[in-house]
Amino acid sequence: MLRFVRVILFMVVVGISGIAWSATSLLPGKMLLEMEYQGPSKVNIHVPLAPLDAAIQEGIRNSSTKDPSINYNLISAGFKEFVNGSVTIAYSVHLQGKINPINQGFDCEFLVRFAIPHTLIPDVMTQDLNSATNCTSNAIINFMPLISSVITSALRSGLTRSLIDKSDPNNNFIALKNEDPALYGFLTHGHIQGAYCRFQAMEGLCLRIGWLQTSVYSINSYMQKLIGQAPISTSPIGTFDFDSEIARFRAISHFEPSRDHLGYAFPAKYHPLTSPPEYDSGDMSLFGGLLCIAGVSEGCELVRRSQGPDGRFWRSPNHIGDVGTDTFTGDQINGVFLYFATQRDPVAFSRYLDFLRTNAQPVPSVALPLDTAYRSCRDDPLLKCLLAGSEWLVLNSIASQYGLETEIPADVRNATSRFGDQFDDLVWPAMFAPRGYELHLISMKISVARLLGHRTRALKMAAAIISAREPENPFFRYLHLGPDQSILTKLSSKCYIDPNRRDYYQWQWERSEIDIDQSGQRPWEASMGWDCVFMYSLLRNRVPIGP
Repeated sequence: MLRFVRVILFMVVVGISGIAWSATSLLPGKMLLEMEYQGPSKVNIHVPLAPLDAAIQEGIRNSSTKDPSINYNLISAGFKEFVNGSVTIAYSVHLQGKINPINQGFDCEFLVRFAIPHTLIPDVMTQDLNSATNCTSNAIINFMPLISSVITSALRSGLTRSLIDKSDPNNNFIALKNEDPALYGFLTHGHIQGAYCRFQAMEGLCLRIGWLQTSVYSINSYMQKLIGQAPISTSPIGTFDFDSEIARFRAISHFEPSRDHLGYAFPAKYHPLTSPPEYDSGDMSLFGGLLCIAGVSEGCELVRRSQGPDGRFWRSPNHIGDVGTDTFTGDQINGVFLYFATQRDPVAFSRYLDFLRTNAQPVPSVALPLDTAYRSCRDDPLLKCLLAGSEWLVLNSIASQYGLETEIPADVRNATSRFGDQFDDLVWPAMFAPRGYELHLISMKISVARLLGHRTRALKMAAAIISAREPENPFFRYLHLGPDQSILTKLSSKCYIDPNRRDYYQWQWERSEIDIDQSGQRPWEASMGWDCVFMYSLLRNRVPIGP
């Protein structure tokens, strides 16, 4: 049976191929990667040509301003010679411009042919094939290498930001070798090849990925291996003084004073050694939602007060009205979802839907309106706030519980039929999301799904997998085992009072066990305190997000 998993394109697809697509910032909502799981050992990653073409054209235009030796205008561009299954990809570009400093004009049409040949995943590359050029000036021939270089560079930047460039120290696939050796080892045995393809009536570019030794290296075998490595239950928690532990960590946790409401303060990170000391609440709508489900009232109030007059949510109460391009993202919205899943607040939810309905935009751009998408913020050039199918899946589920189904925009009322998303899809990113905050986001999505009444075998598998990948994480262990005695054992080494602590800025459950910050501290050594309040409250209140 085919499984379709939608992955927002602005996220790195490190779990499958280590390839980071520059088209990601242009392709929200319906324009997503389609991961087609064909049995246990083959994956097709499908990228529709139309939005990919828009990304390539943007790269070509941007290249004109970066190289002083050449100026040009893009007259037209587009994919050519589409044949379903063909491994030869062709792209046509028509440019008019001049070469500096000789002021030599040109009018050229280029047909660039390339391939993504069959290799192992670590060796993935683009391969230049035969290309053709038609220019109106013969004098331009001396400058063809320059122009060709510009076009080829722009084409590649539109296709991929990095095809596992071993010279790039920030390459996600190379970093994966140290951060997650098991996942790296699995991916290195995968084979990859690119080709034209057709999927759901759309022309596209497909990356076909497979594992030849299917009995050893397959998606299913890797999944079962992880599930087999998940922590096992020890014993139920006996008598324990949760209230004393919660009080201890509340005493070292910090509140940021409200800038608009005298006397109100809310949980925040704290940097006491800066001059002057600084609070940081940029991610507190996310962490506030987690505190809220654990029964910490200050977390619920934080999220509630993060809603602005127009119905939209912000990063925290003190960030309402911020100006810039990073006022909210698809990460913070998970805290808002947790709030609505655990606090019945139909008035706030209705106001939020009002904002979303009036905050739609054509995607990937006004110039290329292939679809309409809704945003959870404004001033969003990188499209971090565009709502994809997984978000509408949650919003529809909340609306159903609130009896507000008709307030969801009509075109997204059935997220599964519109986008293909379902809660059970979380098992796939649980396997392949990078360790750290991305895996923590999966844990939040599992929590939301269970609070909304979705309890399936696939969600249970997803919880087991993230716990196997980060076995020292007490929150992940709670999702996998529920209130187990082993969680208290883990907490005793993660949550402690250090009178010499220099910083209070980590929500340690969103950090990998191997993370070290710039000052050489492990996540628990800079715990904000609220993360420990959260875990002990979660255990005390037996919050129903476990199996």
